[in-house]
Amino acid sequence: MLGRFKFGGCRSRRRPEGRLAARSGRTLAIVLTGLLGLVDWCRPAEAGELPPVPGPLEFLHDFAGVLSDDDRVALQESQTAAFDRHGIPIVVVTIERLADHGPDSTSIEELARQWFDHWGMGSPERNLGVLVLLAVEDRAARIELGAGWGGRADAVTGEIMDGRMVPSFRQGDFGGGLRQGVEALRQLASRGPDELVDAPAQTGFPDADEMVTAAAQRLIRYNPLAEQFGPWAVTGALLAGLGCLIAAVRWPDQRKPLLIAGLGLIVAAVFFWLLIVVLAIVLSRGRRSHGGFSGGGFSGGSSGGGGATGRW
Repeated sequence: MLGRFKFGGCRSRRRPEGRLAARSGRTLAIVLTGLLGLVDWCRPAEAGELPPVPGPLEFLHDFAGVLSDDDRVALQESQTAAFDRHGIPIVVVTIERLADHGPDSTSIEELARQWFDHWGMGSPERNLGVLVLLAVEDRAARIELGAGWGGRADAVTGEIMDGRMVPSFRQGDFGGGLRQGVEALRQLASRGPDELVDAPAQTGFPDADEMVTAAAQRLIRYNPLAEQFGPWAVTGALLAGLGCLIAAVRWPDQRKPLLIAGLGLIVAAVFFWLLIVVLAIVLSRGRRSHGGFSGGGFSGGSSGGGGATGRW
């Protein structure tokens, strides 16, 4: 009887512990599932696939098939002159629809910037690349400028878009509009950002936000893991880390693993951003000089967000 009593008592004491462990395991699984859902919610909608980076001197890409042979010859002459004489790649891309390369809500400004950074137009030292993106069926066009222009050519590119390109596009003459626009951009390249009349006083130091943005884009471009997950992972890691810390307070029996997971995620996210800042400081040294343009037209440049948009 005593043996039975001890055996039964042992079972009665273990049963609550077993139920508690099972309940804690289910709770932890629910928390982790919720955090994964939160991280996935932070991730932007998947964009359409952009073409791979072209050859170093391939500046003309007529994916919409709207250019004649004469148009191609004229455009390539202007593009070659701009790059050979001034080291500024003027890349022309025609597409049928924006939706073919991104979500339905993607604007031509967003796609132009993504395309510019994906191909790395220009060089990180000078960052004077130029992208002309034409979306035929959306009746929209965009001139996107590298960060080295610093907004000083926005007014000029607006005049080029409205005065030379859009009138031809409105008549269905896409080749003529591109030829006039690219030739005007070649003339702009011969002047460069420092010779523009409306150029502001130069301090010798790039804008801090521009530095960090450009550095992040280059870090993502050359890091396969970051290329797959994107900058959304930093925000997701911070939120997931905070969620683990809150869960550690709510469920004390799982406090240790939740604290370790939460602090680990937060430290990893902070370290990633510190790496970006350090990289930005290093890259900013090269931004002060405009000399040299070796390495082709796709050497790691990044968009500065400047330029002009036209619709008809």
